Amino acid sequence: MMKKEKSGCVNCLEEAIKKAKENFPFEAKDDLAKGIKELIEAENHARYSYQVTGNKRWLEILKTLRKMRGKWSEILSREEEGFGKREETWCCSKHILSASKRLEEVADKLLDKDFDMRVVDELLKDGKLLYDIFFIINDPNFASKEDEKSD
Repeated sequence: MMKKEKSGCVNCLEEAIKKAKENFPFEAKDDLAKGIKELIEAENHARYSYQVTGNKRWLEILKTLRKMRGKWSEILSREEEGFGKREETWCCSKHILSASKRLEEVADKLLDKDFDMRVVDELLKDGKLLYDIFFIINDPNFASKEDEKSD
């Protein structure tokens, strides 16, 4: 059993994640984004399992998965300064990662059925494009003060 650190720090984990965000290497961000894609998929499956079975344990699992995704998404999301509400970027990021994963899943299923490779290739390209867009909108330089609002 691990001993609990007696530092008196109430928000130690939150502080550690904020500090890690500043120095997180890109390779780790890439892997973390892929992990978050899987968490989004796991959330979808937990939600569906609850809908099918009515077993409330799936809702508890869903809550846990959502909290976990939120915690680790913090490292990848950019701070909002003038671009608009941070929640908009956060939410859009989630949907973009989810769509990226979904297109990859469809491509995988079509591969198993010896489907036309041009379609499979296009699905994979679009999945990768969405993945790249995720990083673009979370780049701190994405929006400048001049770009933030149109007249």
